[in-house]
Amino acid sequence: MTDAQPAVRLRGVVKRFGDAIAVAGVDLDITRGEFFTMLGPSGSGKTTLLRMIAGFELPDEGLMELGGVDTTFLPERRTRCRSGSSEPSGWDSSSPR
Repeated sequence: MTDAQPAVRLRGVVKRFGDAIAVAGVDLDITRGEFFTMLGPSGSGKTTLLRMIAGFELPDEGLMELGGVDTTFLPERRTRCRSGSSEPSGWDSSSPR
């Protein structure tokens, strides 16, 4: 990955669940070191988009690159992305005592 190349690049990413369009043609570049956040109402596709970037969901259309590597149809174990829960219910068991 070069400095000019985005760490995350999405082009025309679409995800459908039946007749419902969860993600509708997202284009996005996130540069290395950039602080990025997604805001939107419940059901707007934020989690679905993050799940696709991490490889937990596959897009129906579009291109996804991480560090210049096409990860569009790679499973999560190959994307080198990791996720953690934001739910406090799991925090107690993971805290040092």
